[in-house]
Amino acid sequence: MQEVYLNPKAKERVGYPTQKPLLLLERIIELTTDEKDTVLDPFCGSGTTCVAAKLLNRNYIGIDKSIEAIELSKSRIENPIKTESNLLKKGRASYLSADKKALELLDGLKFNAVQRNRGIDAILMELYEGTPVLVRVQKEKETLTESASLLAKAMKIKKSKKSILIQTNHSGLFETDINYVGMNILKTPSVEIFNILKG
Repeated sequence: MQEVYLNPKAKERVGYPTQKPLLLLERIIELTTDEKDTVLDPFCGSGTTCVAAKLLNRNYIGIDKSIEAIELSKSRIENPIKTESNLLKKGRASYLSADKKALELLDGLKFNAVQRNRGIDAILMELYEGTPVLVRVQKEKETLTESASLLAKAMKIKKSKKSILIQTNHSGLFETDINYVGMNILKTPSVEIFNILKG
């Protein structure tokens, strides 16, 4: 099971190293118990399970060998603080920002769409020399140089040896100094046709 940690900026954080998010414990308790049931946490630590149980109208028993943990749990039960979740408030759709039109250009390839990232739109499922293959589609009001620069930064961060930049507009046809190691620039059919007609 993957370890879950509390956001370092959460208001409910008390400095306990293994403290879990209150919203997570509330959800687990809601799914597995009914009101007035008793919830047992034999290693209660910072008391998150007990706080969640109390807020959900459950009885609770918290056990810990540390006196400090027990005192911390008591104070949290008496004065519960819950961090609100923007994701739950706004909904998952509000965090999805992948450019659907851009991703349509990758139809037929296996890839993961990338959300909320200025440098890349997708990462191919297939690796290149053991590193991720990053894909960026040039945006409408962006020069090819700007697009390539953002993709190059993403390559450095992700330690990628291969990337693909898809050129979608002809405004940067004469930009010739774009030369990043491992970056391939592909032109969409509309750009190719423009080249042929102007060629």
